[in-house]
Amino acid sequence: MEPTGFLFWLANTSFIGSILIGIILYIKKLFHKKFHTKWHYYVWFLLVVRLVMPYAPKSPLSIINGFLYIRNYIVGHGIQRTSTGDTTGIFNEAVGSIETVDFHEDYFFPMNEGFSFLIYRILFIIWLAGVIAITVYLVIQHIKFLKWSRKCSDINCFDLLQLFEECKTLLNIKKHINLIETNEIRSPAFFGMIRPCILLPVNITEKLGLKKAKYILLHELIHYKNRDVYINWIICFLKIIHWFNPIIWYGFYHMQQDREIACDSYVLSYLETYEYRDYGRTIIAVLEEFPSPIATSFIMGIGSTSGCIKRRIYSIMDFKKDNRKIKLKELAISFFIGCILLTNPETASTMTNYSQQIDPTKEIIQEDLSRYFEGYEGTFVMMDMKEEQYHIFNEEMINKKVSPYSTFKILSALIGLETGRLEDENTVIKWDGTNYPFEDWNRDHTLASAFQYSTNWYFQKANQYVTLQQMKEYINILNYGNKRVEGDVETFWIGGTLEISPFQQVEFLKDFYTYEIPFTSENIDIVKKTIQLGSDGTSILYGKTASSMINDKSILGWFIGYVERGDDVYFFATKIEGNDEADGRRARNITLKILEDKKIFSINL
Repeated sequence: MEPTGFLFWLANTSFIGSILIGIILYIKKLFHKKFHTKWHYYVWFLLVVRLVMPYAPKSPLSIINGFLYIRNYIVGHGIQRTSTGDTTGIFNEAVGSIETVDFHEDYFFPMNEGFSFLIYRILFIIWLAGVIAITVYLVIQHIKFLKWSRKCSDINCFDLLQLFEECKTLLNIKKHINLIETNEIRSPAFFGMIRPCILLPVNITEKLGLKKAKYILLHELIHYKNRDVYINWIICFLKIIHWFNPIIWYGFYHMQQDREIACDSYVLSYLETYEYRDYGRTIIAVLEEFPSPIATSFIMGIGSTSGCIKRRIYSIMDFKKDNRKIKLKELAISFFIGCILLTNPETASTMTNYSQQIDPTKEIIQEDLSRYFEGYEGTFVMMDMKEEQYHIFNEEMINKKVSPYSTFKILSALIGLETGRLEDENTVIKWDGTNYPFEDWNRDHTLASAFQYSTNWYFQKANQYVTLQQMKEYINILNYGNKRVEGDVETFWIGGTLEISPFQQVEFLKDFYTYEIPFTSENIDIVKKTIQLGSDGTSILYGKTASSMINDKSILGWFIGYVERGDDVYFFATKIEGNDEADGRRARNITLKILEDKKIFSINL
């Protein structure tokens, strides 16, 4: 994964994780005394799962839907635009001849992302440096602790060893676990994954007595039984990955506190009711006798969370055996929380299988057109309106959404005409003097000539009086692509938030051609005239190319349109992607070869 893509994933995951922490804390507070303490710990695993998931399924129940709605509302109502410029309507001759093919130029701005990539790489290096620094520190700390623990002596106290075996038998633990005494650790602790051991301060039985030692051993053995040391390492890993986000660290701090409280509950479940008070007194005694809490990432113990001593004591006082009804409620709540926390928002960008959108009366024909796409990853979809057939190549890419780039100019022109900014194909918008890299852009343009030279600034000015909210309404009514209109009203369709699939392009063209979109037939006819490319004598070709260039490399090309042939119409969309030389002109040439071989439209390229 490129640094840019990884950083976006990391930032998004960390942001969602922060939201989930707030939600989990609120839900825990809501059910503070209604659910078992174990549930209050296990609910945190939803956060762990969410942070390690490389991909989350989309769901309308996702809580992120609400945040996106609020964000979109703020963006839509918070951006205001003013516009200047002089528009003069001048009527000239129509461009193009019905018996020739005059392809429009495929001019497009290269998206030089060198500076942006540099910023992302710097951020990635900073993040990686933090990860390495924390990891090296923890590894060194762990190695030192490991070496030190191997030098410690095993406990030889017969009574304590016998008590230890009784505790293991009670918990049904058969694995050998070392019982070590040391002066270095000032509080009882559990340590080790491969060679687990329990560390006890020297002379603990003399200081606390065997009865309290029993409760301490049970607590540490529960950590082993619940595989808490593995969970601790996962948490440690996630904290390293998200070292820059204090909210994530805060959430795991609460999770570790809840783990100790849950561990207390497990111990109590093995004790008689009259022993609960003694167990609580043991925790207090440990903190009084061994006041230094454990402060490492790879060991845990009964005295490791002195900050929540009140909660632990209150939980012990309120402890009740597991109740089946409460467990069912906990399960139901957990399932619901999982649905809203472990899923991504179901936006319009969610992929929908194209076959589910096609009228079941229409036939789908899969074709192997790979010979036309050599050197590119591409797809082709064509709808034969008369035969009610869809011709599909590369089914996997049919639903893949990318920016429409210049193909959006068809809709941009319609909006400009509908709002009155443009009168017809001959409406002139004056050039403002900005020096563009293409000489053909550096002059006044009509709608017809703007299509011919794919003049970005013309279409941006044609829609300059349209607010972001109005643009959203147009896009939503048309159900165009993923319907995401965010940021700048002039550029959201040029590598921005708006994306559309090849199948959706064909559906839009069909609705456009058959006047099934909410625009006047006069305005639709004007745009039809401007995207007309020419004729081969029997068929008329209409279309629009689009390209994307990053760092002087053409990486994506569109060619969409339709062919009128007799009493039939063929709507098509071709998209190609590649590391270089993948642009609208090449997508157009591929399309024309396919159409010629199908005897739909013939031309000598």
